[in-house]
Amino acid sequence: MDVFISYRRNTGASLCGVVRELLTKKKIDVFFDKDSIRSEQFPERIKRGIDSAPNFLMILTPGYFVKREGIDRVREEILYAVKKKKKFILVYSEDYDNDEVDWENEQDEIRQFENYNRFKYESMSSRETELFVEKIIKDMVGSDGLPYVLNKKAQNNSYYTVHNMDEADFLWIRADHTVCKHLDWSILEKAITTESIFENRNDLNLLVYKAYDIDTYSKKYALNPKTADKRERGIDPEQIYGVTYRGLIEEANEVFGEGHFIPDEFDTENYIDAVKTLMKNNNIQGFDIIDLTLILKDVHEPEKTLRELSKLLNPAGGIIYIRELDDDYVDAYPDEKNLIPKLKEFLELDEGAGNRHLGKKIYTYLIRSGADKVYISDEILSTANHKTNFQLAISYNYFSYLLPELKTLSEDTEENRNNPNFEKYVEAYRWLRMNYDDVESMFCSPEFYFRAGYIAGYGVFMPDEELY
Repeated sequence: MDVFISYRRNTGASLCGVVRELLTKKKIDVFFDKDSIRSEQFPERIKRGIDSAPNFLMILTPGYFVKREGIDRVREEILYAVKKKKKFILVYSEDYDNDEVDWENEQDEIRQFENYNRFKYESMSSRETELFVEKIIKDMVGSDGLPYVLNKKAQNNSYYTVHNMDEADFLWIRADHTVCKHLDWSILEKAITTESIFENRNDLNLLVYKAYDIDTYSKKYALNPKTADKRERGIDPEQIYGVTYRGLIEEANEVFGEGHFIPDEFDTENYIDAVKTLMKNNNIQGFDIIDLTLILKDVHEPEKTLRELSKLLNPAGGIIYIRELDDDYVDAYPDEKNLIPKLKEFLELDEGAGNRHLGKKIYTYLIRSGADKVYISDEILSTANHKTNFQLAISYNYFSYLLPELKTLSEDTEENRNNPNFEKYVEAYRWLRMNYDDVESMFCSPEFYFRAGYIAGYGVFMPDEELY
């Protein structure tokens, strides 16, 4: 979220709508209570909206600062934003009167805005309107506290759009399914069979973002075959849609239906529009389930991504399923040679590994995105009570990609030499070649215990009764 807009409903709604539209056209993410609040307690959602936005934009119209009797939502917003040290931007209308406020008897938190820098909105030409918006944007800050940067460089967030998939990539995806299938199955089944929003729905549809092995994902959404006869409802394979590698489009068409999948060839900032086009082409009003398995760690703005995706859910309510990594939860014993800490160090070093500390944040991200309820599984994925093949699968799934990745990064090319981490990549690859056999041997040891850093759960987004 970039900006939270504060306004008086009785005098400022019109101007607020204008300013919101102008900012939105510039691709600025705006919190506006009429389209940002779902069915939960209003004050708490407002606070989360302010928390998520570095900028607090005040729409000054008659009565904005005048204290109201009883509950005064605007004043509560202002005081909370002051407490949270937000960047304040003030826009005032032609009929706003600064003298209507008894500034001398105001509390310090409010009095500071008596002579605060302001931007006046009046009837403008298109050019003047453009300059007006530019002034606001120039006054904004980013989430890092630095001046806001408009039109950030768009990047495609798919590794496989740039690099062709090879057999090793497919093996890794299958290993991930092998290691995590019971976790995925149990959580999805829990949501489908216990959440009230699905009580009167039989064939549920689903959006999967980045299904890079069609066979594996078809098995995932078939759920646990051992419990199939106990489920009253499930995920209809003909109602699965998503994004995949271009080379898999034909297979996706055969398995899930013609036109159900689109190739992952769009910039990160445009993926929502691409999915909306997919929905329009298939006459989909909204998704019952959105699967974000290992997606957010590679997204530039994960919280914003969740908010945007929540708007694509079924208007009658739906869930967003997330499984993410968090290397802070990785542990192992015994490890006399300290192999696991070294591997974690390499994962941290690899720029292409994404944010591998995101798992702990998914509960908060879902709440901030408007989820009315969040379930996080307490199941721990580990090598305990498993046979050697499974133990090796966890090892392969967590660390195997480091060898080819670091080999590529440590090759003596001009591009690699210009990378400030080049020498570290060379040393890391050298260490891996010497010690990777020991890593696999350690995982095969019957007394070795390894806990993987997977965190999974879902958020339930209920319908807004006022809108639905």
